[in-house]
Amino acid sequence: MKDFTCIRNLVLFSLFSLISLAATAQRNLKPGYIVNLKGDTTKGYVDYKDWVQNPGEITFGTEQQRATLKTYSTGDIKAFGVNGFDHYRGEIVQISKNAVQIAQLGNNKDTSFITDTVFLRIVTTGKNVTLFQYTDDLKDRFYIAEGIATPVELKRYLYFDPKQTSKLITINTFTQQLQRLVATYQAGNRALIDDVLRAEYRQKDISKVILSINGNAEEVNLATINRVGTRFYIGAAANFMRYYVGKQSEGTMDYIRYGTPQNVTVPYVNGGVDVFFNKNVKRLFVRTEIGLSGISKVRYSDIDWQVEGTVKKEERITTFNTISVAITPQVIYNFYNSDNFKVYFGAGAQINLNFYSNQHNQIDFYLGGNLGQSYDNPLKLNSFAVSPLGRAGMSFTNIEVYAAYIGPTPVGGYSLSTSSYRIGLNYALGK
Repeated sequence: MKDFTCIRNLVLFSLFSLISLAATAQRNLKPGYIVNLKGDTTKGYVDYKDWVQNPGEITFGTEQQRATLKTYSTGDIKAFGVNGFDHYRGEIVQISKNAVQIAQLGNNKDTSFITDTVFLRIVTTGKNVTLFQYTDDLKDRFYIAEGIATPVELKRYLYFDPKQTSKLITINTFTQQLQRLVATYQAGNRALIDDVLRAEYRQKDISKVILSINGNAEEVNLATINRVGTRFYIGAAANFMRYYVGKQSEGTMDYIRYGTPQNVTVPYVNGGVDVFFNKNVKRLFVRTEIGLSGISKVRYSDIDWQVEGTVKKEERITTFNTISVAITPQVIYNFYNSDNFKVYFGAGAQINLNFYSNQHNQIDFYLGGNLGQSYDNPLKLNSFAVSPLGRAGMSFTNIEVYAAYIGPTPVGGYSLSTSSYRIGLNYALGK
């Protein structure tokens, strides 16, 4: 028990220490630039974030020191960029307000819009046309601009037929807009027209069309087509597990368990994949892990119980072998996020698939100090269980060190459960 308590305290101390360190996290400063309203460019560092939506303001400084950092909005600058990653331009544009999510659709075509000054992300630009993206809490939008003209939104409308409310109507106005560009810059290109007709309203398809319209790929400046990135990893760890029985009530019977918790240390091997919302930043990501562990023998003994005021003694020795496969989806956030050193905290659920063998449950029943009965009564153990999981760790380039807590997990039988702490090491395959 002392060993398990020491491990528990070590893991908890590690978790809290990492979270405390993360609270003082530095900004994710990347080399970049801003362009003021007069058109002058200043080089420096941009605080590059996981912008799921287009930012309304940014933090920029001429040096990496915090004292030089200032906040800039569309009222202060007309463009900014993060070298090698993303570039944004401030524009006054019309922003459509029609919904595209099924649950939000009405029975009429919604052509409403607002006019605002926003930072548009440059997806691709070339000699003829520039493609922009603008995302807010309503939807994704794409804009096109010929030369130095004001960007125009590529439009799409979805709504239910007012005469047949179960029928969805889709009007892809953007295909007509793209066809006009093809006729202007790539007249007679039948293959490109076919690409336009097949295109869906997404960055990959529209970018392909704009690239072809711009012609010479050598003159094209292409932003990252897809910010989502993946990374695989492998690892190993030690699970410090505790098996215990808690209080249980059944009708008029109140079973009070006094068994001594059984502590076991179990090797754990694992592999998985991280999916980054922005592979250029790698701050927020979803992790899916598959792990394998095995216990050669779990032994749990000495349980007393009391039934309706009469003290009876039951000595039980429960043993079994188990192999467990764990599938663990998690969401992880890097609070401290420099290029070569990161500190994170994450949470998720561990889905346990358990396989048991050599199960025995010997029971010696005493009444008044005399052995009354002895028999073997195997317990019904759970082959499937779900546990909460919390973790924190740090990574040095490709090496990750972490500590985790896996919450109470029902094993079965007489309220037999387990919880565990894990200390492990992962190695990322690739950047």
